[in-house]
Amino acid sequence: MKRARTTTRKSSPDDGPLLRDRVLVIEPDHLTLWSVATYLQRWFTVETTNCGVEAEKLLRDHAVAAVIISDQFPRRAAETLTQLAKRLHPDARTVLMVSGDADPESIAGCVTRLEKPFELSDLARLLGVPDGAANS
Repeated sequence: MKRARTTTRKSSPDDGPLLRDRVLVIEPDHLTLWSVATYLQRWFTVETTNCGVEAEKLLRDHAVAAVIISDQFPRRAAETLTQLAKRLHPDARTVLMVSGDADPESIAGCVTRLEKPFELSDLARLLGVPDGAANS
């Protein structure tokens, strides 16, 4: 079991208005997890995990503005985590990263679906990063 990581980057005056909210990325594929976290850390504090127990702990211990979860995560665990996120953080956006062959009703409670493969800038825009900033 891999431990959760937090990645942050200090802002500079040239960054413009940064969204320093915390996002949680739950993804079993290590390369996808790394790619998403590395890209989003420009604007967010990013928590990452590939473990349901650790994801639940992170949801309980930290306020999050968004939960990004892969449809490759076990369905029942993903549903439990999205329901917990909505209960603990009702204003948090939930994004489901889906494979092309995913069941349209794959994870209950996910409002936004993003089909893999996707541009990381599309994910950033879904989370509120302005167009110009997300494309840089």
